[in-house]
Amino acid sequence: PGGAMPLGAPETREAREFERRGWAGPAGPQWAAVHPNGLCVVGVGPGHAGAGAGAPGASGERGGGPAEVRFVAGDGRGGLEEVSGKRKKGAPKVARGDPTAWLRPAAGAAEVPAAYGVSGRLLELNGRLCQEPGLLREDPLSRGWLAIVGPLNDAEVRALRARSEPL
Repeated sequence: PGGAMPLGAPETREAREFERRGWAGPAGPQWAAVHPNGLCVVGVGPGHAGAGAGAPGASGERGGGPAEVRFVAGDGRGGLEEVSGKRKKGAPKVARGDPTAWLRPAAGAAEVPAAYGVSGRLLELNGRLCQEPGLLREDPLSRGWLAIVGPLNDAEVRALRARSEPL
C-alpha cells in the first residue's frame, strides 16, 4: 500500500497493452511503447551510443554503462516542477526529433542525444536515470525509459507505428 508501483514483467496486463516500436534515433536504436490511449514511453535501445559499451546484462555485470544522463526539459535532473494535477497542467510541448536528453556514454566522452519519437506534451521524465544511468544499458526496455509523452496528434502516433519496427 502506498507508493508508486514499479513497471511489471511483460506478462502483466499493462505491459501487454503497450505496443513497443523501434526506430533509428540520432545516435542509435530508440524505442517508444505506445499505449492504446496514445501515451508514449520513450527510451534508447541496446546499441545506442549513449548507453555505453557492451550488451545489456552481458556476463551478469552490473554498474557499467553511461556516466551521465542530462535531461533537456525541466531541471535537467528529471524534475518537471511546473507540471501538476490529474490533467498535467503546465506540461511543456516537445517536438518529434527534439532531444529528450544528452547521454554521456563514459566519463570524459562526448555527449550524444536521445530524441522524442513523437510530438506532444511532456508528462514525465525518469529522474532515476540521473542517479542510476547504468539502467540505460542494464534494463533499457523497462526501468531505463527516458520520458512519457502525451501525443497531441493521432496522425503522428500512426506515423510512428508506420515508420518503425515492432520490438
